Amino acid sequence: MRKPIITLLVVIFCVNTYSQMVETSNGVDIGSTFNSYGVLRVLGQQAYLELLSQTNKSCHFNLKNDEGFWHLSGPRSYEANSPFAIYWNDGQYHRLFALNTKGYLGIGVDNPLAPLHSVGTYNMIQLRLERKGSYEGFCDLGGANGNFQIWSGGYNKAHKFIVNGSNGYVGIGTLSPEHQLQVDGHIMIKSNTYAHIGVERPDLNGKLTMGITSGTQQGFLSSKGEIKFLTGENTLTKMLIDNNGKVGIGTTNLESDYLLSVNGRIRAKEIKVETNWADFVFTEDYQLKSLPELETFIKENKHLPGIPSEEQVKQEGISVGEMNAKLLQKIEELTLYLIG
Repeated sequence: MRKPIITLLVVIFCVNTYSQMVETSNGVDIGSTFNSYGVLRVLGQQAYLELLSQTNKSCHFNLKNDEGFWHLSGPRSYEANSPFAIYWNDGQYHRLFALNTKGYLGIGVDNPLAPLHSVGTYNMIQLRLERKGSYEGFCDLGGANGNFQIWSGGYNKAHKFIVNGSNGYVGIGTLSPEHQLQVDGHIMIKSNTYAHIGVERPDLNGKLTMGITSGTQQGFLSSKGEIKFLTGENTLTKMLIDNNGKVGIGTTNLESDYLLSVNGRIRAKEIKVETNWADFVFTEDYQLKSLPELETFIKENKHLPGIPSEEQVKQEGISVGEMNAKLLQKIEELTLYLIG
């Protein structure tokens, strides 16, 4: 009894299948009575299909609507190293995706040379990273005129990053970097250990570093050589710190006996000078010149004893602390003359 029932079911299936299969001059339709695009078209909620080319040329598959059709194309014998490709046809073919035998995916390119290879037109966005929700926003990556660019919020928003394709200059916040790295904005360097930034000239063993000393709040500026401060259009050295810590302001000629050399005037609220003082005038063994001796010295030298001459001051200058002590010495001597 079971064998006749099985035989009947097989016959019904074959008749039903044949009634849905129509042979045409273009091929065979299953589930349709019209076929104009391919060798085989299958209609159904789920369909599994394998296409084999007897001529070993190519296999294609189309998904059609009223606006055009998607064209899926397998390897093509007439195209060397041809990839699996997806086209959109709206009257003409546009190759949109290509997947070669290496697993490389190309978008807008026929022969992808990297795992993901995208090619677009002028100013075309190549990649968008977008987030939806309460913190929605997006970042676009693309290129124009040989440059690589990153936008935040879209192409019409501010350009956040660019690499110039002709010279390799990098710009952050600018489209026209004039140096290898140009930032139009602020730079912050943070570290919980040793935050610093350095500039180095290896061929001359030169290095300049600035930052914050590890474990402290102390900032530092360090150099293997002199540190020069240049200002103005002519970029002349306005201040200099040499290897021994000597400072020059307005001059680069640093005297060996002085830590600070200034070519100009100094203005200050107060200056404290630590030096010897002249109270030795009041000791019992101090040799005070007599008034006749003092008169003779002044007539011959045209200045007080122990005080430099005008010519000497013009050539050598004076020591502020030493001169104040000498002036006090003369005041104390004058006092002794008065009370003598």
